[in-house]
Amino acid sequence: MSTVVCKKLTKMFGDSYAVKELDLEINDGEFLVLVGPSGCGKTTTLRMLAGLERVSSGEIFLDGQLINRVPPRNRDIAVVFQNYALYPHKSVAGNLSYALKLRKTPKSEIEAKVRQISDMLAIGHLLDRMPHELSGGQRQRVALGRAIIREPKLFLMDEPLSNLDAKLRLQTRGEIVRLQHRLGTTTVYVTHDQIEAMTMGDRIVVMHNGVVQQIGSPSDLYVNPVNLFVAGFLGSPPMNFFDAQVSTEAGEPVVTARFGRIPIAPKTAAMLNELAAGERDVVCGIRPEDVIVHHSADDAGPEAHRMTIELVEMVGADSYVSGTLDDRLILARVATERGWREGQPVWVEFDPARLHIFSKQTESRVAFGL
Repeated sequence: MSTVVCKKLTKMFGDSYAVKELDLEINDGEFLVLVGPSGCGKTTTLRMLAGLERVSSGEIFLDGQLINRVPPRNRDIAVVFQNYALYPHKSVAGNLSYALKLRKTPKSEIEAKVRQISDMLAIGHLLDRMPHELSGGQRQRVALGRAIIREPKLFLMDEPLSNLDAKLRLQTRGEIVRLQHRLGTTTVYVTHDQIEAMTMGDRIVVMHNGVVQQIGSPSDLYVNPVNLFVAGFLGSPPMNFFDAQVSTEAGEPVVTARFGRIPIAPKTAAMLNELAAGERDVVCGIRPEDVIVHHSADDAGPEAHRMTIELVEMVGADSYVSGTLDDRLILARVATERGWREGQPVWVEFDPARLHIFSKQTESRVAFGL
């Protein structure tokens, strides 16, 4: 197991930053996920860790050793690629054992390790097969096994599940997490899928345009996003956003959207009091599960907003219902059993404790209720 420290890690292509001054510490045995949209710099970061991409500036330390100029083969790092990168002319056993043969490991030890790893990954019955005879999930297990058998200091995984179908992705991501917990090997996992990031990582690094936006546990990033990008990127379905204005009545802050007043929690009010006098235009964010939907006005509070349901999407015990308030689409997560239909008028409220308020100018979060 190993630790990794990146200091001001930067990669430039021409005059453009792919990664800009990344500061990151990866703990011993941690499963760290780099997540963000295409072009955010996550794969470039992983390639610099692996030694496959030269560092423009900054430093990478593996177990305290500066490795910027250490060749990839000498870093004791195993990489699992998106396309599996299996040797097509070698059997499963040949792929698994290749790295050990290069190290001139005794034959008896190689056979024992191949059997151990193949049994661990449930591919022991496939040892004589060639890669083209395997399914996508089986190829992915072989790629994982080839990395594991080396017993490296660090695992790097570059979107390893992107070529699998939805059901197999769900199954395989659970297998990877359980395997990593069993082995305890420090792992850096790259994905653009925020659901993978939220379900797999001990910590998540959210990147955008080559810059780290926020680092934290999945729950911390979900509950306490630092800016509009993180709030909108993490969460499925995504957070609802709408423009609003902050004003003052009787010495207390008031938040008003075009469709009406938005109740706020005491903690939110205290934070809004500290806003600069000129910063009155804000963006409010509320997650679908924090939108409260009532069948009738009698059940709703005095500041509920009338909305007509335009779409109902049933996903099992829950349904997603959506409509527009003024010109803004609002999506709510509701219990299917309560019965919802398109064209139905409903009354919606926002949980004040779960309301996030962002500066329209800086896009940073400036107030929240929890």
